[in-house]
Amino acid sequence: MKSQIYWRQRIEKIASQVFTKGVDYYATLGDIYNQAIKQVEKQILVWYKRLAKNNNISLADAKKLLNRNELQEFKWSVAQYIKHGEENALDQNWLHELENASAKVHIMKLEALKIDINQQVELLYGNQVDGLEKLFSSAYIETYYHTAYEIQKGFNLGWNLEAINTEKIKKVLSRPWTVDNTTFRDKCWTRKTELVSTLHKELTQSLMRGESPDRLINILTAKFNADKYKAGRLVLTESAYFASDAQRKCYKDLDIKQYEIVATLDNHTSELCQNLDGRTFNLVDYEPGVTAPPFHPWCRTTTIPYFPDDFTKRVARDNSGEVQYIDSKIKYPIWKEKFIKANIEQH
Repeated sequence: MKSQIYWRQRIEKIASQVFTKGVDYYATLGDIYNQAIKQVEKQILVWYKRLAKNNNISLADAKKLLNRNELQEFKWSVAQYIKHGEENALDQNWLHELENASAKVHIMKLEALKIDINQQVELLYGNQVDGLEKLFSSAYIETYYHTAYEIQKGFNLGWNLEAINTEKIKKVLSRPWTVDNTTFRDKCWTRKTELVSTLHKELTQSLMRGESPDRLINILTAKFNADKYKAGRLVLTESAYFASDAQRKCYKDLDIKQYEIVATLDNHTSELCQNLDGRTFNLVDYEPGVTAPPFHPWCRTTTIPYFPDDFTKRVARDNSGEVQYIDSKIKYPIWKEKFIKANIEQH
């Protein structure tokens, strides 16, 4: 029987890899946010250059209608937005709004600027959900397979496991788990709506105060950065959930009845996770945020299997005729080919 120290070392490594992938994706999102900020800055400076008097634009000036040349230029921009949106599968509601704007004979300068800013937010979020789906799918599938691999290798016993196909992972990703009963997709759309509303409000108030473009740009940049922080919290917290849920399914499929909480103990570890480290729970009592991670936003805590002394004998008895003894040095690709791939091909 392997010690709990052994399982802590093996399983904690899997959790660390999931966390690292989440951090890497958040860094990519950071670059996308920075690009959006630069584009908004560029658009604001263009409008100020056209309309400003003494480096200021009043709300009254911003509410004036575009002249013929400005309207034509705006329609060209909107046509480009629509084309880009169709090629990149942007929100259909937003494309409909762009088409309505393009059909207008008259439009205010303020409305045109808001549409330019909206477009950057739509681009920002356009591929974010797809990227998150890929990240969370990977976190779930790889955690499940690698956890099963480490456990079977640790006991020198291997048996077939049901593969995780596309339909199963869709159901997992569509299942809300937080107290507000929303999925990560719901949270993304809510944040997008809130960001657009905030940017519009700040733009209008800045024009009412007659502030300089630098002041306005700094305000909007702060709002983008606040949303970027929320995006990071979502990425790492949801990654932790899907990885933990994959462990739960793996434990269930391997007939493991108990698990132990393992916290990453360093200067950043919350007091809650420090106190939970080493606690054991029955799998039937598994509940995210209560008896299983994530226990809070940005949580790095994971779980490891907890084995009674008779686990090996029970597995051999319960799976009579199907269990195969395997070398503890078996490589992951060989293990997956032997115990998972055949099932994948059946789906």
